[in-house]
Amino acid sequence: MSLIHALDVAESSLSAQSKKMGVIAENIANVNTPGYQRQNVILSERLGGGVEVSGVERSGQPVKLEEEMTDLMGSQRVYQASAAVIKSVDEMLQATLDMVDRRHHHDQD
Repeated sequence: MSLIHALDVAESSLSAQSKKMGVIAENIANVNTPGYQRQNVILSERLGGGVEVSGVERSGQPVKLEEEMTDLMGSQRVYQASAAVIKSVDEMLQATLDMVDRRHHHDQD
């Protein structure tokens, strides 16, 4: 897997988890709203890797705060892991650019 591909996969995960956390937050905000039905984010694997939100659907079930909090913590962990991958890729790309820059300056001397 190339660094650019890893970056793309991690970015797709960040985007999908961000959407999922927004839906979970909406569910939590409506936990006491009469008639409100829990919403679920549908995630699909992208061709070539990564994930995307393919839809949001009503479950037909009421919101259960404990389940929402568990889902939220899971999404936060995936989001944090994806952010760590992006940070690592950024650091590797920066190190590569620094190495090329040093070599370029060395060759000019």
